[in-house]
Formats: sequence, C-alpha cells, structure tokens
Amino acid sequence: MRVRIGSLPQLKNFSLCLAFVDVILHKDYKETHGQSTPYMIYLDHENVDIVLAIRGLHLGNQSDYADLFDNKLGQTMFDGGYAHNGLLNATRWVFDAEHEVLKDFLKRNPTYTLTFVGHSLGARVVALFTMVEL
Repeated sequence: MRVRIGSLPQLKNFSLCLAFVDVILHKDYKETHGQSTPYMIYLDHENVDIVLAIRGLHLGNQSDYADLFDNKLGQTMFDGGYAHNGLLNATRWVFDAEHEVLKDFLKRNPTYTLTFVGHSLGARVVALFTMVEL
C-alpha cells in the first residue's frame, strides 16, 4: 500500500517527514499485546531504506509503564553487560515478531539499508535492537 504519511488516522502518531512510503506493517497496542509500544515497518523508496519506527511512551497506557518500571537493576545480562529488563523484553518481543519480515525485505531489496528509529521509549528499544543480530 502506498500512502502519504498523515493521511491515515492510525499513523498520525508517527511524525515522519517523508513524501511517499510503502507501509509493510503497522502494529498497535492490541497487536503488540502490551509487549511494546506501537510500531511500523515501511519502505522509503526515496532514500532506499527499510525503516522500523517504534513509538514513544504513551502517558495513558499502563503497559508502557510496565516496560519502563520493569528494571531488575544489575540482574539482566546482555551482550557482556547489563540491560534494562523491561526495555530488553520489549526489544526481544519486537525482534521475535519481525526479524523474519526484515530479513525477507532485505533479501528482496538488496540495495536498501536498514534503519531503526524511535522516540522516547521507542528510541531505547531500537538502541538495543541494533545490538541484536538479524
């Protein structure tokens, strides 16, 4: 589906400055079962990019607070160090749900780069996501 960002109500939370993109998928809170904030994957043909964009904290959503406050300080080992438990769980959930989709689109679009972008809580998730291998 080819859309102009902002033309679909369910995408209004993503403030993207792109003319046209092909939305591969969009998952809201219901589809993430509260394991992650909403996110989308899209093809940005103008910049030859496959983008995973993860939304930030929603102050009215309890599952976001559950991720944020789930921090077993010094107890969650990750990549030779420690990571925030709730953010690592959200990262693993998105990775498990979407890594095959991302791999498939990289194979079908070998000249495209892969970009992870997020705001607030989503930025923390994508920061960890960059450390996970596809």
